[in-house]
Amino acid sequence: MVQIYRGEIVHKLRNFYPMQRMPLLYSLNRSFGWRIISEDHKKYVKGIRSDHFDINEAGGSENYLTSMSMSEEIGITAIGSGSKEGCIYFIKEMSSVMDMNSGPRLKPIHKEVLNMPIYSLDWSGKHLLVGTHQGLTIIYKVEFDKNDQLQNFTLVGQYRNSPSKITIHAPACNINTHVKAVEFAPNYNSTFAESNGGSSQFISTTVNHLTLWDALKENEPLRNFKVNETPLTCASWSPNDPQSLIVCSGYDKKLSIIDTRISTAENPQGIVWSTENAHDRPITDAKFNPFIPYWLASSGEDAIVNIWDVRASHHAPVAKIDGNEGIVTSICWSNIRPENIGTTASDGVMRYWTLIPEQLPIWDTHYRIANYSPGDALPIVREHEKHQSSKEDCYIDNDEKKLWKKDDAIWNDENDNEQQTRKSTMLLVGALGLGEWGRPEAGTNYKGENVVNAKGSVISVKASKTKPGAYYSITSGGQFTAHIVRFDAARDLRSHHRFNPKDKDELATKIEDAIYCRRIGEAQNNLQKLKDCKQGDIQAGK
Repeated sequence: MVQIYRGEIVHKLRNFYPMQRMPLLYSLNRSFGWRIISEDHKKYVKGIRSDHFDINEAGGSENYLTSMSMSEEIGITAIGSGSKEGCIYFIKEMSSVMDMNSGPRLKPIHKEVLNMPIYSLDWSGKHLLVGTHQGLTIIYKVEFDKNDQLQNFTLVGQYRNSPSKITIHAPACNINTHVKAVEFAPNYNSTFAESNGGSSQFISTTVNHLTLWDALKENEPLRNFKVNETPLTCASWSPNDPQSLIVCSGYDKKLSIIDTRISTAENPQGIVWSTENAHDRPITDAKFNPFIPYWLASSGEDAIVNIWDVRASHHAPVAKIDGNEGIVTSICWSNIRPENIGTTASDGVMRYWTLIPEQLPIWDTHYRIANYSPGDALPIVREHEKHQSSKEDCYIDNDEKKLWKKDDAIWNDENDNEQQTRKSTMLLVGALGLGEWGRPEAGTNYKGENVVNAKGSVISVKASKTKPGAYYSITSGGQFTAHIVRFDAARDLRSHHRFNPKDKDELATKIEDAIYCRRIGEAQNNLQKLKDCKQGDIQAGK
């Protein structure tokens, strides 16, 4: 990583986008996934196709959905409600069994009432893991027949992390006993067949404790990790290191990785990697990349998604997504491409991104190197520094001038070339917005697609366990939406290829396009044709 200074930003953008007349505006719009008519984006292309189902229109009365999880075996999604009634809605995607003309894509098949609020869910095999309140986590056995009728919904076990055993002093945080995160180990086996390589472990969080459980032992957890002094908001296993690595974080903005195999006097909590102040505000979610084991994504209330490389000795983000307009409530890596990621935010929009080295996180970068007066509306909400407890503390007198003081630096409202040149931040990789759902977009409506506004915050996004390029999201107001990424459209939105995408007859372009759209068979055939070309024909690429 290198630093970028205030005086270099325009030069960097011109190098990234040499053919664009307005590189600053162009980069900003790409960060939001917008199009610019004046920059030759004359055709609007939607990057995702979305199908929507409203629980309230089907006879429900939900305004507090909290979580969801899906079954890999039967293609059914369970959606939990944080209301007092505590309902679990089971919805099946029908696109795999019927054509769009035969009926709606999303079909409700069952509603289960638990009479307790639900704050987190996970589903593995026939076991559904439910996080409720008062530190209670429950496992149910769920079975459906071939006609999607519920056959079995029985209790397997209850696991309580007693709040009375948790000590915490965090006066700045609202403390409750909600189980905000639950997750089965990646190699969890609902038949508990450990001899076949399966596991019976899962994790849950209560206040500031991360608890590792064995589903076969209800009385006592295997281990109890006190990672932070403030409440945890998220915890997730690494899919690349089953039953060992867990990432967690919360209100104190510290991002930590725990290795469950480590427990020593010097390191009783098993923390193998951590970084302080990973975000400017509390962290809301964190996930390992399923394809690249050393990539980690985190989201926060500062509207930012940071991408980390845990191999780096300097614990700082290597990439950043800054195009969300509200608190990022959830993140999810793609199930088909390592550089693609979905986000949800409190502004009521689910967005889909691709990380590309040619894109600069311009909003966040400009904030960190530009001069702002205390009266300016900052582009991203930041917390006030502790030493700025009063208005007088924010100003100092210098030759009868009022100067703004921040981070031990003097911010003058007059132009100071030397000061502007000195201010810098790290030059990070940014992201290109490929599509969004939650507010009506201009463009073609696909067959069976409902274009609607989101009701409330979009609170969770999950990648499908069975369909490549598919995502699911829920809103707090009772909406469930299935999204399909259109990689052919995503290809057209990318501006940098090794080969010119306008030359569609060039064989190398066809290979690159097929690889990007995951048409691997077609790419292999064209690659063989390229190998068979004579040396003189390679330039022609025919």
